[in-house]
Amino acid sequence: MTAEMDNITSLRIAAVQMDASPAPTSDRLERAKRLVLGAAESGAQLIVLPECFNTGYTFNEKNHTRVEKIDGKTATWLRDTAAELNIYLCGSFMMVEHGDTYNTLLLFAPDGRSWRYDKNYPWGWEKGYFRESRLDPKVTVAKTDLGDIGFLICWDVGHLNLW
Repeated sequence: MTAEMDNITSLRIAAVQMDASPAPTSDRLERAKRLVLGAAESGAQLIVLPECFNTGYTFNEKNHTRVEKIDGKTATWLRDTAAELNIYLCGSFMMVEHGDTYNTLLLFAPDGRSWRYDKNYPWGWEKGYFRESRLDPKVTVAKTDLGDIGFLICWDVGHLNLW
C-alpha cells in the first residue's frame, strides 16, 4: 500500500429508494423517516432521497396545490432530520419561489448549513409543473465536511454543460 492509499478516507452513502405512489406529504415523510433512520443506523453519513420524495411522482392537478416554500414542511423536515441523526440529508421537492415552481434539491448538514440546486432541464410533462432553474450559476457544488458534493437531478445528467 502506498502512502497515498493510507490517506484515503471512506464515506458511507445511502441512496434511498421509495415507491413513487402519491400520498399526503405527512405520510411520505413518515415513510422517508423510517428509511433514513435505517440508513443512518447502518452507518450512512450522506443519505439521498429520490426526486419528489415528499409527494410521490405523479402528474396531476394536485401537484399545483402541493408546492412548498423554502421554509415549508419538507425543507424543515430535511433540516431537522439531518440534525437529529447527525447526517447529511438531501432530497428534491416542488418548491415555489416568487410565484414560480421549481424541482429543488436541498442538502442539509447536521449543523443546519444547506445548499440548493434547481433542476435545469425539466423533461416532457414536467414542464407543466415546474420551470427550469434560474439560479446563477446553473450548477451547485456543496463544500461540505465530507468533501465536495456536486448536484444533478434526473435528466440533467444528460447535459454535459452541467458536468
